[in-house]
Amino acid sequence: MARPITSGLSYFSIDTDIFHDRRVRRLLRVHGSNGWLIYTYLLTEIYRDKGFFIAWDKNVGFDISDALDLEESIIVEVVNFCCDIGLFNQEKLNQEKILTSKSIQVRWEKISKDARRRVNSTYQINPNYSLMQEETELIPTLTKITPTLTPKTPTISTHSIVKDSIEKDSKENNTFTNVNILEKKFEKNEKNETMETNLNNSSGENKKEKVASKRKTFVSPTIDEIVDYCNERKNNINATTFWNFYESKGWLVGKTKMKDWKAAIRTWESKEKTNKSQSFSTSNCIRERRASELLGGQN
Repeated sequence: MARPITSGLSYFSIDTDIFHDRRVRRLLRVHGSNGWLIYTYLLTEIYRDKGFFIAWDKNVGFDISDALDLEESIIVEVVNFCCDIGLFNQEKLNQEKILTSKSIQVRWEKISKDARRRVNSTYQINPNYSLMQEETELIPTLTKITPTLTPKTPTISTHSIVKDSIEKDSKENNTFTNVNILEKKFEKNEKNETMETNLNNSSGENKKEKVASKRKTFVSPTIDEIVDYCNERKNNINATTFWNFYESKGWLVGKTKMKDWKAAIRTWESKEKTNKSQSFSTSNCIRERRASELLGGQN
């Protein structure tokens, strides 16, 4: 008896660097181990049943909460958060009421091809559910090129014109003008002009490289880099607190992407100094008030 045809999988792989994915770290930060448990449970159900998606409704939410012994509201909250951060596709959830993502579809298609499954409608992704980029075949177009013949005109250099005029003047006036010396001076001037042009071109390229270097995208620092820079400045800033603060904000300063995290540390440093000085002055005022009250009581 032949095995029934199914699009589900008996296994799926997990990347070893999955916990370096910022989306997974955000899920763990906000929802903890319950968030990770719900997300992996959904992945197993997706690959086990349909292979690349799962239909989402209240009944599915109840089944998951019953299986994991968690509140149904927590399941719904985690699913919505996964859509917000991109672990699931928000558009397909709104339009088709399914949970899927491009990475899920790519992995399912690769495992199906590696298993050498027969290609039929069972193993093809529904176009309405697909997030795979469609490849369009490029058809070359041949255009007839008709050559255009342009008459060649002889080019006369300024060097040859100057040479001819000098020789003509020397013959007519019977002067002993040294043509060779004038030629060398003219060649020297041409070389100087060429050198100036090359210098201008090189300076223009250097400016372009500087502008390109300024437009480099911001890369968030590691905690070790923050610790090294704080030790270098001897400012006693808690590197972990600094990293957690800006990591939770997506490394934004207001609504703008941060450009220089070292400058942010220096700003943090100046704020801490201001807060310390204010607290110090407040404590001095309190001590002086208490001293005056004691002196008043003795009198």
